[in-house]
Amino acid sequence: MPLTSPSRRDFIRLSSACAAHMALMASPFPAAARTLFASRTARAIVAQEPFGRLEEVGEGLWAFISTPLGGDYTTVCNGGIIAGTEGVLVVGGGQVTVYTPDNRDGEVHEPLALEAPRRNGPEYFVHCIRSGEPIEGVCSPENSHDAQQIMEAARLSVLTGQHVSLPLVEHLY
Repeated sequence: MPLTSPSRRDFIRLSSACAAHMALMASPFPAAARTLFASRTARAIVAQEPFGRLEEVGEGLWAFISTPLGGDYTTVCNGGIIAGTEGVLVVGGGQVTVYTPDNRDGEVHEPLALEAPRRNGPEYFVHCIRSGEPIEGVCSPENSHDAQQIMEAARLSVLTGQHVSLPLVEHLY
């Protein structure tokens, strides 16, 4: 496939979505603001460690929420636990483990390998720039725009102690 050369405007438009999302994740929040943001939850906390917490999402359903913004980077991976009538599924660390009464040690299921060009974010991004295909999914411009608004609203809320409503149209432009 021949390389296409996007215009500078197209390159900025296409690359800014992921770049903005990544920059927001590494934004220079003050340490106290990061800790406060990481500690907020709307669900019942079942267990908590410095690196994350287990929240009850519903009956027989829990979510592990990683909290690296508090400064402990033991894990930066979220996961989930689903308890059913015949067993328990634990999702995390890039795998699913199935626990049953007959198999208390669990059976690990590895995910299927992703195929090019979707094996990782940078590979997919470069593929889209070179091929002219639209960036879709997590790094799409629309999703990244929404993520940017949410992160900015969270930052403003932490800094001001006020509820911040979306959209932030006047603030972002």
